[in-house]
Amino acid sequence: MASLQPGIRVLKSFPAPESLRLPLDGRVPRKGLRRGRPVAQGEVLAEAAGPFQPDLAAPLPGSVFGLDGAFVALEVDFDSGAEPAAPASLRDLGPVEAARALRRMGISPPPAPPPGEPVVVSGFDPEPGILLSAALWEDQRPALEDGLRLMTHLFPGKPVLQALPRGLRPLESMESTPVTLKLRYPWTLPPLLKKRLLHKIGRAASRKRRETLFDPAARGVADSRTLYLLGKAFRTGLAPSGAPLTLQGSPALVPPGMSPMDLLALVNHRPLAGDAVIIGGLMRGRSAASLTDGLGPEAEAVSLLRRGGPARSRREGPCSMCGRCRSACPLGLPVDLIGGSPRRLWPLLVRRLPQLAACPACGLCSLTCPQNIPVSALLGAAGGARR
Repeated sequence: MASLQPGIRVLKSFPAPESLRLPLDGRVPRKGLRRGRPVAQGEVLAEAAGPFQPDLAAPLPGSVFGLDGAFVALEVDFDSGAEPAAPASLRDLGPVEAARALRRMGISPPPAPPPGEPVVVSGFDPEPGILLSAALWEDQRPALEDGLRLMTHLFPGKPVLQALPRGLRPLESMESTPVTLKLRYPWTLPPLLKKRLLHKIGRAASRKRRETLFDPAARGVADSRTLYLLGKAFRTGLAPSGAPLTLQGSPALVPPGMSPMDLLALVNHRPLAGDAVIIGGLMRGRSAASLTDGLGPEAEAVSLLRRGGPARSRREGPCSMCGRCRSACPLGLPVDLIGGSPRRLWPLLVRRLPQLAACPACGLCSLTCPQNIPVSALLGAAGGARR
């Protein structure tokens, strides 16, 4: 059985937010949506303007207290007089109708793999900084197994594979085949993961197949987080009232719509001037534009980075020139040249590479370094960062 890393705990009890601000993102509000109107959990508030965008559904019951061209503001009230949304029996619907019902709930169904390719469900962590899969896999096993059943319902006749790291127990399913890969991050980078899995299941390892078997993140068409949301919807027929999210490195189940500021306050963290709040993982995350806007179900993680980077306790090792610090940099700066060069050459590098002066000092490069090199701090010491 997979076990949590030391110091990681699953948070369960979160206070319900008092109000939510749901972004419209171009979606058209439903007729009759006005101030004071009660809304039920799962009720569609705004309809998508295109086929690739889900409708906007109310994550919690309450009433409308604000509506403009950008947001629908809700005041949460669990005693709201609105009738609850009618559950959708997904198992009784066809694949197309079930996918449409998921979109109405605000859940994006997994994309269909190319013809002839299996459906790959991944138990790997989505990326560094999101420690979610192992905790969610064991703690929410019934919901994940129901999500796997829904996957086989959405893609009838296609083989479903569970791509799992070593030590993770397969989900019980008659319709899927577990494939255990003896890999750990960072060795689950896309080319190697594709090659190993293709070899494991005995498929032709042509370049074309390696490129089409997985999604761009090389973790399959669905990971454990997506599987959880699908399973909750499959069991109840309603939009899930809580979503798995990594909060300061701890797996948590939180109600959708809470703001980054409220979530950080739950673990006794408060952003200060010069700090950065990252929504998502360290490799593909984005800086939060606002700390008070509610997060949607697509958010994977919330991380607070103190100015100058987080405190580091592990010993610093030699630079391996892996390039992860450059990949993590939001500006794509060649910061890997700093860690891999002798200290006496740092001022020369900064003079020869003036673009390093644009370093935002967010600390992402230091956080992703496997050798624990404080790249951001070194760059600041060399005169490259504008504090």
